[in-house]
Amino acid sequence: MNVTVDRKSMVSGSSSLVQCSEKLQQGINLLIFPEGTRSKKAPQMKPFKAGPFKLAIENQISIVPLVYLDNHNRLAGGKKAFEGGAGPGISRMVVLEPISTIGLKLSDMSKLKDDTAQAMQLAINEQS
Repeated sequence: MNVTVDRKSMVSGSSSLVQCSEKLQQGINLLIFPEGTRSKKAPQMKPFKAGPFKLAIENQISIVPLVYLDNHNRLAGGKKAFEGGAGPGISRMVVLEPISTIGLKLSDMSKLKDDTAQAMQLAINEQS
C-alpha cells in the first residue's frame, strides 16, 4: 500500500490524511516520513509536517520513531526520490521507544511533534 501526496495540492494532502486514517482504523501500520522530503543539511533534520501527528492523535495510536542514520550517505540528492542514484554501504536504523498519544488532543500536537523530532535528532547525534 502506498499513499502519495501531491505537495502542491491542499486537496491531495487532505485526501491522503483521510486514506491514512482509514488504513489505521483497519489495523494497518503506516511508515510516514514527517519531514516530507530529505534534508539538504542532513544529518540535521528538516522541520516536521503536522499531518502524521494529527493522524496519531485523532486515532489515539502510538508513534514509533524510526531513525535512518545513513540514508543521507546512501541516497544522492535530486528532485525525484532516487534520481541521483544510491551508493553502496551499510544503512543503520534505530527504533526508538513508542510515544503514546492516548488522551492527547489536537492542542497537544505541536508538543508531540517537537518531542518526537527532538528524540529522533538526539538519536542521530548520539550515533554520528
